[in-house]
This record gives sequence, C-alpha cells and structure tokens, in this order.
Amino acid sequence: MMSRFLFKSIDTFRLETIGLVVATGVRAGAVSLSAGEPIELRRPDGSRLTTEVAAIPMLCPYDPDRPFDFSLPRGVGKGDVPVGTEVCSPR
Repeated sequence: MMSRFLFKSIDTFRLETIGLVVATGVRAGAVSLSAGEPIELRRPDGSRLTTEVAAIPMLCPYDPDRPFDFSLPRGVGKGDVPVGTEVCSPR
C-alpha cells in the first residue's frame, strides 16, 4: 500500500514528560493527524520506520497558524528522526 506524504521534520527535541517531539514548521490548521494515528517515517538515507503519533501538544486558545508539532512513542529516539525525515500517512 502506498503512503501519502504529509510534511518533513525540521527539528526534534526531547521533553522528559512526553518523549521525542517532532517539529514540522507546517501550520497546525493545515494538518489532520490525531494521537494514535499510524505514520511512516521515511528517513533521508532511504530507511523507513512505521510508528504512530503519541500525542499532539495543544495550546489554549487554539491557534491554527502556530507550527504543528507532535510526539512519538517512547523508545523512538532523536537518531530515528533526522532532520528532513518525511512523515507519511498510510491512509
């Protein structure tokens, strides 16, 4: 099955409370992903990792123009998501 490209990672950082956060630089209002949704990470070296969105930090009030960030499950490390990794949806 072919997956659909969503965006590329522009940075990652670890927060002790939620794990590895992926920054995308894409407007939050332009993204339709939910916690628990499966994703495929296509790394610049051609390797792939199938995982899921662990959490999506929400700011209150919601601002659709802020950059979209999301976290990955524990066990996924910074080295697993180098800058430029393509995030794809298998749906």
